[in-house]
Amino acid sequence: MDIHLVRNVANLIFLSILSFQDIKEKKISSMIVFGYLILGISYSLSNYSGRETLISLMFGLFLLAFCIFTKEGIGLGDVLVILSIGAWNGFFDSIYIFFTALIIFDFFVLIMIVSSKIRKKKNILSKEVPFIPFVLIGMVVILVGR
Repeated sequence: MDIHLVRNVANLIFLSILSFQDIKEKKISSMIVFGYLILGISYSLSNYSGRETLISLMFGLFLLAFCIFTKEGIGLGDVLVILSIGAWNGFFDSIYIFFTALIIFDFFVLIMIVSSKIRKKKNILSKEVPFIPFVLIGMVVILVGR
């Protein structure tokens, strides 16, 4: 069986579980995320050098520093998921998936804002919108685009 197929299926399963949890509870399980991250690092180390594994984590580590120092925007759980995606898929894929998810997320929020203006509802921007489902969609878009 192709190792990349196994990796992609594992990613989609983890992201699906986390997406449902994020939608339902507005938070995700630390145990699942850390398990996902540890498995991703193990996968990376077994298929690539330690240097390549470290490089694959760089974007997620950058987002982690951004999250810690700014205390705004993206949540810690979301950042750890992106870090895990880097471990599983590499540096560039983690960037592609993140920005694809961010663009789709932005369109979704824009549609929510416009529809709330049409319906004359207030405080639509005060709602938290789960981000992990958009990461899942971003990963599917990147995988289909290959």
